Amino acid sequence: MSLLPLLSVAVRQQGAVAFRHASSASIYLCCKPICGVSFLPPSSCVQNCRRSLSTSDDSQQEQQINLYEAPLSRPVRSLKLVSVTSATLTVIGLPIATFLGSPEMAMASKIAVTGTVCTFAAVTTAVLHWVTKAYVRSISVSESDAKKIALGNVSDVSKIRLEVETLSFFAMPVRTTFFPQEIVYPLDATVFTSFLVHGRSFFVHKELVEQSSPLRTVIPGIMD
Repeated sequence: MSLLPLLSVAVRQQGAVAFRHASSASIYLCCKPICGVSFLPPSSCVQNCRRSLSTSDDSQQEQQINLYEAPLSRPVRSLKLVSVTSATLTVIGLPIATFLGSPEMAMASKIAVTGTVCTFAAVTTAVLHWVTKAYVRSISVSESDAKKIALGNVSDVSKIRLEVETLSFFAMPVRTTFFPQEIVYPLDATVFTSFLVHGRSFFVHKELVEQSSPLRTVIPGIMD
């Protein structure tokens, strides 16, 4: 009788046992720095680790409270999405349609038509982004700072961290955080510029900010 089948079965069993021990040891080593309990079984350790990680994540992510919301937030984003999408389809689809769908047209005419239309689509999209890149969709603070402002317990406004949301070229949200003392106001009236932070322009609708708005407390100079 050949011993090879028996040897192969024994080797597979030993390999499976070693793999289970290695997996348990790796989970235990991964969890030990977090749980700090050496005698817990791997399953309990993993559950405690997940619970502690979720608790720490919830404590770190504090809810943001809006002090200002732009009235044209959704229309501006929709307009940018349409503009970027149409420009992309034009730049990609028009050359293919022109060069493959019009064999009787001269090559010079194809290049002229394609170049003109694609340039117009790209330029209009770039101009729209330049006009709307400073448009502030919202200004928010942390929940703890919002409570302080509401209760009038703000002893030092410069310690409140502001978060401003604008739009990128592809109409995706861009969030910028700064402190009130970093704000610089333009000396002369500038189009689409209410204030600057590190040389970057931001625009808000001053006329829509009410007298009782908390934004006047945090950024009083923005309404001048």
